[in-house]
Amino acid sequence: MEMSETLNQILLPLLPGDMFSAAARVKINHTGRQIEVWNGGMPALLLLDERGEITRHFESRHMSLGILEDGEFDCDVERFDANYGDRLIGFSDGLLEVSNEQGQMLGERGIKNWLLAGPGISIDDLMSKMNEYLGTRERDDDVAVVSYYCQTIDGLKRSYELSDMPFNIALNLNVEQIKKNDLVQKLMNMISGQTGLSSLHSDFFTVLSELFNNALYHGLLQLD
Repeated sequence: MEMSETLNQILLPLLPGDMFSAAARVKINHTGRQIEVWNGGMPALLLLDERGEITRHFESRHMSLGILEDGEFDCDVERFDANYGDRLIGFSDGLLEVSNEQGQMLGERGIKNWLLAGPGISIDDLMSKMNEYLGTRERDDDVAVVSYYCQTIDGLKRSYELSDMPFNIALNLNVEQIKKNDLVQKLMNMISGQTGLSSLHSDFFTVLSELFNNALYHGLLQLD
């Protein structure tokens, strides 16, 4: 997901050496159910079905932003097809770390219990439960919660006219450049900058990844 890579490039020289930025990035296509998740240092995002059962965890698989150099940064995402009516919920560690008057931390288990006990619970209700759990204590950190119900969003899709300006991209790569793991992503950044092509990003990425991998593994390395 190029947004994560771009933000990492911005934050790397900006943040002091002892600071970083945990983040989760979610991309949803126009069907509303094809989803990509990149999680760098955030609590697991939870996918719930229509009955309110937790069916999937999207754990942190990456370093937080502002730590790794470009050549080390991994922008790979988890891709999945949800069902209409499924719900994706994400929250910051500020919610996990809420403690009651006895000093007991809420944790992921406490949040899951709230979700399982009340299918369809709203964010407002979650905040109310958090405040009840806190009692007279103050929160130690800020709290962010995001909830998305899988539904068609095709009506929100913007249409663009493709540019009528023809163009050609040719690359001459040496061994060191081929070794880098972000070549396809950099090429995607170039293509997505063309008027009207950003809406086809996922399709382009799939095709170019297959072409590059086949050329490298079967063409250059002669693997079977």
